[in-house]
Amino acid sequence: MSFHDKADVLDMILTENPDIEVVQIQFNYVDYEDPAIQSKACYEVCRKHNKSVIVMEPVKGSNLVNLPKEAKVVYDK
Repeated sequence: MSFHDKADVLDMILTENPDIEVVQIQFNYVDYEDPAIQSKACYEVCRKHNKSVIVMEPVKGSNLVNLPKEAKVVYDK
């Protein structure tokens, strides 16, 4: 399934539907701890339920390919 909501909703869905085999989530280093996207929390829910993960938005619509100079300095550190 492709998932686009909060981690608690994902936990409820996977608890009620244990037959789901794989979950597609938005997952990249910018969104990892973003409270609105909850990539880390959703990933942890998938692991809790032993579900395979397909990564969506790994380069954030190509925005992570060519970083702004300020962001590149932070990333390089």
